[in-house]
Amino acid sequence: MLKLIMITVLVLDTNVWISGILFKGSPYRVVRRIREGRALAVCSDALYAEFHRVAHSRKVRHILQPRFQTPESLIAVHRQLTVPVFPLAPPAPPPGLRDMDDLAVLACASTRGVSAILTGDKDLLVLESYQSIPILTPRQWLDQEGDPGP
Repeated sequence: MLKLIMITVLVLDTNVWISGILFKGSPYRVVRRIREGRALAVCSDALYAEFHRVAHSRKVRHILQPRFQTPESLIAVHRQLTVPVFPLAPPAPPPGLRDMDDLAVLACASTRGVSAILTGDKDLLVLESYQSIPILTPRQWLDQEGDPGP
């Protein structure tokens, strides 16, 4: 008998990825679910480029140095845990979008099958949804998934 397994497909904003890889808390638990194969994370070229830029920022390098990690090691983890997607075109900005840089996240989410956008970015959270895809904090998503915490 064939067993059909449904998996949640997520778009994680760069801030969630950085926090989830480097620290504990809700973003870490989301990334752990991805590592365990209980969710799938998709990423576009624009979001890979943003992650690369942030991983090389002074702030992140300062966090990595005492851990004997490099931006390249952080980028490798991110690449290993994501599936590339290729949005067809940049979307038109939805009403209420306050930061045009967030269009990259929305474009990635516009690919088929995305269940939720996870972010800590207030400029995205204020939208609440995009093309019927909920925009949630990692904590909100974990609550919906019935994750009781550590």
